[in-house]
Amino acid sequence: MDEDEYFEWVRRGCVDEETFLQEYMCQPADDAAAFLAHDLIVSAEYLAGADWRMSLETAERAAARAPRPRLYAGVDIGRTAHLTYLWVLERLGDVFYTRHHQGLRNMRKSEQEAILWPWFAVCDRVCIDRTGLGIGWCDDAQDEFGERRVEGVQFTGAAKEAMAYALRGRMEDRRLRIPRDRAIRASLRKTRKTTTAAGNIRFDAESDSAGHADEFWALALAIEAGGAETGPFEYAATRSVRPTADLDGGEGAARRWRGAGRAHGWQSQLGGFM
Repeated sequence: MDEDEYFEWVRRGCVDEETFLQEYMCQPADDAAAFLAHDLIVSAEYLAGADWRMSLETAERAAARAPRPRLYAGVDIGRTAHLTYLWVLERLGDVFYTRHHQGLRNMRKSEQEAILWPWFAVCDRVCIDRTGLGIGWCDDAQDEFGERRVEGVQFTGAAKEAMAYALRGRMEDRRLRIPRDRAIRASLRKTRKTTTAAGNIRFDAESDSAGHADEFWALALAIEAGGAETGPFEYAATRSVRPTADLDGGEGAARRWRGAGRAHGWQSQLGGFM
């Protein structure tokens, strides 16, 4: 391997061009260009070693119990150049916790459905990218699970702007937890906000071998799925528990607010995922 070949080998080994330029070419990342600053993304990540993952089997068992966990999914549709990406969140209180994420590349629609649809079955709501290939995807998913559970989102400029700012707002408010992963970090930083000559705001991302900010939009869609939930609250008593310093400041009994349309759980029903 000569010097030029080694250079290209190192470049291909980086998760994205920005990482290569920063790590090997001494060109610092430009936070001004990225919609999500590096430090903001890192602040939303789980601590190293956190047990945040939820398997499909665990989700299916939990869904059969009452109260079931409040799970929400977002799916960005792709086929060859771009990934189909699934992102699953659990809502505890007003915080969204990532429980599962998965990218699918170069797979037939039927093969992707075999992976995605079992997750749809355990989620309260699913938002799917309805742009392009996603139209047929959304129609089939709604036929299977109903329009109340599955919503198609047309990626208009206004819709992308609303979802992008909702994602960033949750990070800024510390109401979102995501995996500590270099590839995800790079994907989230791909999205750029630009303003056209007509004053319109656009959100775009460079396309490369790793995708087209697929993780960003899958996560944004999952947040949209959870945020669309509405319904009146009702109080439900639970078994008594001994007060601790971590609950209500050491005073009072454990409380849970459960909604007819949504639940606010201050403790995970699955355990070990916080």
